[in-house]
Amino acid sequence: MTVSTSMQLEHDHQRSLGEQLGFAAGSVIGRDHTRGRRNNQDAVAIEIADERWVLVVADGCGSGRGSEVGARLGSAFVASHFAERGFSAGIDAFEPALLGYLSQVAVAFGSGAKRARGIADHLLFTFLAVVVEPSRTRVLGVGDGVVIHDSTRSVLTSGLENTPSYAAYDLLSPEDLVGVGSTPWARPVLHADVPTASLSVIGVATDGASVLAESANDPLAMICESARRSRNPYVVQRRLVALAERGPRMSDDTTIALVWRTSCT
Repeated sequence: MTVSTSMQLEHDHQRSLGEQLGFAAGSVIGRDHTRGRRNNQDAVAIEIADERWVLVVADGCGSGRGSEVGARLGSAFVASHFAERGFSAGIDAFEPALLGYLSQVAVAFGSGAKRARGIADHLLFTFLAVVVEPSRTRVLGVGDGVVIHDSTRSVLTSGLENTPSYAAYDLLSPEDLVGVGSTPWARPVLHADVPTASLSVIGVATDGASVLAESANDPLAMICESARRSRNPYVVQRRLVALAERGPRMSDDTTIALVWRTSCT
């Protein structure tokens, strides 16, 4: 039986998101970091509630000595913020909240040059987030990565010189910014805003997944289909490990988080 969009929307509103959707995430270290004996500088954070799901991936700056710290803290904050408050206040309320949180973390680095060095080494990261609510699903973020929406792959870049504008740049003085060769961060961008009832699959990935998005055999489609069929939260991790061993060359850390509809009828 075919269900009309209006009937489907009414039916979905009678069920919690947990009854409608599934999720999975995974992360693998890139070959360049493996050879250099460096940590995976990506992170993923997921917050699941009855009426709000938030999935966040973050990518620490490759030149930071411990930027995985900021990626983990940042992704956890973004997920918690939207899980608690939703998207109703929009990006305008989120920006000062994130910068306020990072400023509190930066207190641990001390002041002056030590503070600037601590921020540069630990708090520079990009992020992409999926915020799922009963009526609308949004994707927002700062910096590069990949947005997955059904069969569409949107590869977000950081320009020709691969220089993302990180949130924590806003905590640095003009003199410090000259040292890192950048300018204050760009505002978070809303990349997608779609009816939740129309979702098939939506997700976000760090920029390491761009090689998968641009591959002719579309391994991201395989990952999405495997996740939807198995409904196992570890299936994305297993697929990424297999691709890292036998698939396209994945030189950068790669992290993917997906949400999909479990049933449309």
